Amino acid sequence: MRKEILPLLISLCLLAYAAGHTRKKQSRPEIKEIDTLYEIEEDDFYLYFHDPTCAYCQNTDALIDIYLSNDPDIPLYAVSAGSDLWEDTEFIPTLIYYENKDQEERLEGYSAIREFLYTTHDLPE
Repeated sequence: MRKEILPLLISLCLLAYAAGHTRKKQSRPEIKEIDTLYEIEEDDFYLYFHDPTCAYCQNTDALIDIYLSNDPDIPLYAVSAGSDLWEDTEFIPTLIYYENKDQEERLEGYSAIREFLYTTHDLPE
């Protein structure tokens, strides 16, 4: 009886493993990289200033992915290093919220952005 159960258990484990590795990743809206505010049509939006080589930005990128995977109502645009929009940005990462195309809130640094996204958008822990 024991010899009959072992192949069945192995088969079930292999099926479970295969099922877990063949699932499609949930798609999320892409972050649009912009160079000027004229590219934005919405009145309410976020601007996310980051540099791919910055470790704090990489951690914040993960939070941004979580935000985007929750189907946000407010679009998010990214601004990479070297853009003219960086003129008034001293720290990275920085997240700026615009309401009716006016700057309403500026969050500088990973901790401030994390706290804001988790408290205002109910992100899962």
